[in-house]
Amino acid sequence: MSSTESLPRWSVADLHESMDSRSFRSAMEQAGSETTRLEALFDELGIRSVEPRPVTEADGLCADTVIRRFNAWEQLVEELMAFVHSYVSTNSYDESGQALANELETIGARSRPLLARLVDWVHALDVDRLATISSETREHLGPLSRLSQRAAHQMDEAGEGLYAELTVSGSTAWSGLHSDVTSQLHGHVRMPDGDVERLPMASVRGLANHADPEVRQAAYEAELDAWPSVAVVCAAAINSIKGEANTVNRRRHWDSPLDASLYANNVSRTTFDAMQSAVRSSLDDMRGWMRSKARLHGYEGGLKWRDLVAPLPDSPAEISWERGLDIVRNAFRVIRRHTRGSRRSRDHRTVDRRRTAQRQTRGCVLHAVHR
Repeated sequence: MSSTESLPRWSVADLHESMDSRSFRSAMEQAGSETTRLEALFDELGIRSVEPRPVTEADGLCADTVIRRFNAWEQLVEELMAFVHSYVSTNSYDESGQALANELETIGARSRPLLARLVDWVHALDVDRLATISSETREHLGPLSRLSQRAAHQMDEAGEGLYAELTVSGSTAWSGLHSDVTSQLHGHVRMPDGDVERLPMASVRGLANHADPEVRQAAYEAELDAWPSVAVVCAAAINSIKGEANTVNRRRHWDSPLDASLYANNVSRTTFDAMQSAVRSSLDDMRGWMRSKARLHGYEGGLKWRDLVAPLPDSPAEISWERGLDIVRNAFRVIRRHTRGSRRSRDHRTVDRRRTAQRQTRGCVLHAVHR
């Protein structure tokens, strides 16, 4: 892709014009007040752990009210989170955006104990029986049945509430630190002509796709030099996030972190084992492909790391953004909805393809599962 080509930037103006707009500020105020109302509603209707008993018509009305209100609250907050994230994920220096993101994280944390209470309540009354008298339960029977299974893996109400509050200054804060530090990291790339360019890490990583092997090697060496400068911060963040998850998973009575992760991602152990088996059986083919790619690049043995995602030597040195979109559309032309989706992403500006100094690369930050 030409370095002078104007790349698309996404637009979220269909939600709000900006973070200073009246509509956004009003929505933020509404999110805070609706969270307080939702907490009061759960207390008023007694949505929390109860002794198992037959369901009543009143329970059906409670379920309808709570599910509708919780879903409306969640849509409001998730839209706000997506809106703010569109700014801070591409500009981690945006202090006002970061402050708003933190405010929304705090609002989101207040909902987690409520969801835990709903899980306990639905589990005690039995989802299937509740569905006979609640239209909202029937409409959401699948998700609620799955949530009901979570009841065996929750702390008590006080424990879930405390954990939700602590995540804001715990794993959430560590995750934000990791994203900010890594997004603002720069590398010094010594180009083949001798010039040294200071580039954001997103741009350095992008050079792994460069057609010139000397440029790829220079970028690889720049990465090796740059990452150790933030190794302590990254290690502390990852260890803290994963340490929190391990502690909470034990208190939630999971046999292993893997079991907790599989539940959080709605993957059965049988499915996971089958996927693992498929990976293992394909490793020889993958290794053979890498050796073949190494030969195409002019050497024998293992594929050099710098060439892992490199284009083949006979590939075009650059592909324009529009040409790239055409390739994607042609590849999925047999599936029309995919083709329409890529066109909507371009036309409605839901893609931001810049490699900026402040772009966050969230990668493998590990979060506590199913908060």
